[in-house]
Amino acid sequence: MAGMMKRKFNNETGKYMNNFTSQLNKVVEALPSEYDKQVLLDLYKQFYPNQWSELIGRYEYYRAKDEQLVSVGKKRRYYHKSPINFFYSLAKVKLICSDGYRLKHKNNYIEENRVQAVNYLKAKIQKPKCIPVGLQFTDPYHLDIFISAYNRHGSTQNEKIEIVNELKKFKTKETIIFFQKINDAERNTQIRNMAFEHLQSIGAYVQKRRGFKGKKKDYYHSTDKFIVTPADLADRLKCGGIQSKKEFDVFISHSYKDNKLVNEVMVELNKHGLSIYCDWTSDNDFLRRNLASEYTEIVLKARLSQSKYVLFLQTDNSVDCGGDFLSKWVKMELDHAIKNGKDIFCINVSSQLPLFSEVTSSADKYKLTTDEANKLRIQ
Repeated sequence: MAGMMKRKFNNETGKYMNNFTSQLNKVVEALPSEYDKQVLLDLYKQFYPNQWSELIGRYEYYRAKDEQLVSVGKKRRYYHKSPINFFYSLAKVKLICSDGYRLKHKNNYIEENRVQAVNYLKAKIQKPKCIPVGLQFTDPYHLDIFISAYNRHGSTQNEKIEIVNELKKFKTKETIIFFQKINDAERNTQIRNMAFEHLQSIGAYVQKRRGFKGKKKDYYHSTDKFIVTPADLADRLKCGGIQSKKEFDVFISHSYKDNKLVNEVMVELNKHGLSIYCDWTSDNDFLRRNLASEYTEIVLKARLSQSKYVLFLQTDNSVDCGGDFLSKWVKMELDHAIKNGKDIFCINVSSQLPLFSEVTSSADKYKLTTDEANKLRIQ
């Protein structure tokens, strides 16, 4: 099996290396009269940033596989070269950087042609994939609990889909490895495709996994629509399952009209490694506005209990000129937090005085210093 996997890797690597040839043929036209391999690499990274990111992802993918083999007492199998060394090992790169090729390039060099080539390549640069709104970039505290639950013998398809939907809300090294393992090894086609599509959507390295050989089981092709409601989540929280094991640094209380602001604040908090609860991103598979009910309130109160601090986004959408709350949900959340002794901070961008202690003194209300961010961290 090990030999077969290594041959498969070598075959795939050969095909992958061929993909660089046409790109390098275009980069050559943008080279200055004199250059070395570093100049060639810098231009490639400039004009093909997505392809360079894919190479980094591929390297990290196979490095993680080798680390996993070593951790269970086996030998490394893949020995993927670092991205820079991989690039320099390409036959086309070696040819372009050879003395004879560089001399020929210098003798035939025309500056006007180089400028045209540079402008052409700049216009063709592919924009990075749009990252899904609400995606978090720090590992949740409950990551290990959810991964262990997924790998537990006897986990149902429905339970696995719940875990996949939860971890799709994060883009970190550990969650990417988790989804790559599912794409490689999960027998159920629906779940495997969910992992594949998620990795594609966040720009992580992934290859479509073919079906598995051997006798087919019903589980391989079964599907689950995973239609759930706030009542289902309330039940899960009450029964002490994995949903009850979550912890958050910050619960964001906000008006639904301020979703753009919420996303900006989440990005800033994530930069400081803070774990965030926001109802329309953190529980979007269970909570939907058209299903709001008494169960929604039960869920939000439970999530408040799982959060260390509350961050209220005070805007003209959430409070009126008299300081009264414009949303019954915001009022409920803050009343419950006060009743249970939760510390409440606010980011005030309204025309009113702040109702709670402001988390930042910055003129840019969304920017936090390290000390300010530490106020919101679980100790």
